[in-house]
This record gives sequence, C-alpha cells and structure tokens, in this order.
Amino acid sequence: KTQAVYNMVKDFKARGVPIDCVGLQSHFNQQSPVPGNYQQTLENFAALGVDVQITELDIQNAPADSYRRVVEACLAVSKCTGITVWGIPDHYSWRAEQNPLLFDRNYNKKPAYDAVLAALGGDSNDPGDPGDPGDPGDPGNGACTATYTETDRWGDRFNGKVTITANGAAISSWRVNVTVNSAQDIVTTWNGSPTWDSSGNVMTMTPNGNGSVAAGSSTSFGFTVMANGDWSTPRVSGCTAG
Repeated sequence: KTQAVYNMVKDFKARGVPIDCVGLQSHFNQQSPVPGNYQQTLENFAALGVDVQITELDIQNAPADSYRRVVEACLAVSKCTGITVWGIPDHYSWRAEQNPLLFDRNYNKKPAYDAVLAALGGDSNDPGDPGDPGDPGDPGNGACTATYTETDRWGDRFNGKVTITANGAAISSWRVNVTVNSAQDIVTTWNGSPTWDSSGNVMTMTPNGNGSVAAGSSTSFGFTVMANGDWSTPRVSGCTAG
C-alpha cells in the first residue's frame, strides 16, 4: 500500500499536480509493528518534494521504545513537520481495548510519554513553563480573528473547527484560546499544538510548524469534544498574532 501511494505521489508530482504534504496513518499493533524502514519511508516521500506528517499515531499497548523510534524517525527527516497521536487517554481511543495511547484511563502518563518527551529533548522531571493561556475573554491583539464552526456531530461527541484570519497585515504566528465546560473533554486535536491550563478546560492552540498567514488569508485547526451530556458551543477568544 505504501509503495502504491509513493508511486502515485511521484507520478502526480511529475505531472505538475500540486501536492504539498503526505500524511501517514500509523496504527501499529503486534501483528504490524513499527517497521524497521520507517524512517526510510519518510525520507522517500520527502525526496519527492513534499512535507510528510505522522497523522494518526497509536501503538498497541503503547511500548515506549516503539513510540521513541517513531518520534526519532520524524526528527531525523527535515521535511517531517508533525506528529499527531490519535487520542489522549486510552478509553477514548477508537481501539481502546488495545491501550495504545500515551495516557492511561486515569490520565496518568505512561512510560511511552516519557520516551516521546525524551526524544523531543524534554525532561520528565521538569514541570516546565505551562505558559499563560490568557483570559478566555481576552479579545487578543486585533491582528487576527478566530471564528468557530461545528463540522460534525455524533451521539457522544462533535468536531469543531477554528479559522484564524490575518486582518490588515500578514502574521508570522498566532495563538488562540478555546474554552469548554467542565463536563466536556477535548480528546483529539489536529493542525496545531495544544496546551491546557490547570483546569483542563482552557486549551491554548499555537501553530504546528509554520504559523505564517498572509494578509486577508486564513488557516485552521480542529478538535473533537466528548460532550458527556453537555452540548454547549466551545468559546473561542484571544486570537493573538506573533
């Protein structure tokens, strides 16, 4: 399958079809573990002139070494621009019975979390700077605007999309706050790098990679909210441009 996609992208690029990035859904298990040539696969796609991203990473039983190898493979390829783990705690995973994520069902960090952090150059003993998520009512600095749209809804969850628009001039980065009610949980995000305040209800999203937006243009990120009986609309505020 991978070779077929590679051949397709190579053919499209040769014919001038605009392709900017290729995402690899990386759902590994005991029967299909992280392959030994995983980094080479990333390099092969990158050599075609596209960015690559690991878009849906989860690994059965969350072995620390396997998560470390995936992260190190991406870091070794300059055009690998993002890694998205496909969920936060195990019980919200689409394959929950395999416990494939970095946090257990009580939101405790697993050894795989520490392995990923170490691969990224972090220290699990250093609490770091949690940052300042800002006042959820803060309108930001006026250089950008953030608007929310619900894009999908199921029986227990919904997807939201936040569109960031550069107003009068180009911006080089951005930061947006998303606040949900206490009963709700943001379980998955994409196209951004999230941090949370101590309550877990205020998410601050920043770019995952290049945050530049031309004047009058837009970019977006998304997230999935478990409603837990509360279908209130998330509150988006504090769009601040860098």
